[in-house]
Amino acid sequence: LGGIDARQRDDCLPAPEAQRWLGKNVPHWRRRLQGEAGYAEPARLPVVCMASSERPFADTERHRLHVRGWNSQEVRIALAHEYLHLAFEGHPRAQDESGIERLARQLIMETY
Repeated sequence: LGGIDARQRDDCLPAPEAQRWLGKNVPHWRRRLQGEAGYAEPARLPVVCMASSERPFADTERHRLHVRGWNSQEVRIALAHEYLHLAFEGHPRAQDESGIERLARQLIMETY
């Protein structure tokens, strides 16, 4: 329900560190993801917003990723996870939560 409220508001509290991190890592992930069925890199980098109390989520209509905090590996996995929902949008894999989570964890482990 919190995610729905956040989508209805037109505000976004920018998360600049998370935004920079995503921009730095997407090119590295690209090489790994290009071979994945259904992968379509978004035409532009999604905007990363801080979520107040909601769980992380991808807002596909506004091309935004909402995350909580920034200083842990779990948050980075969550950001990668939500990015993957956008990258597989329009493909059945986008609805496979466990598959998206597994792939997000692989990307983070391969990156660090």
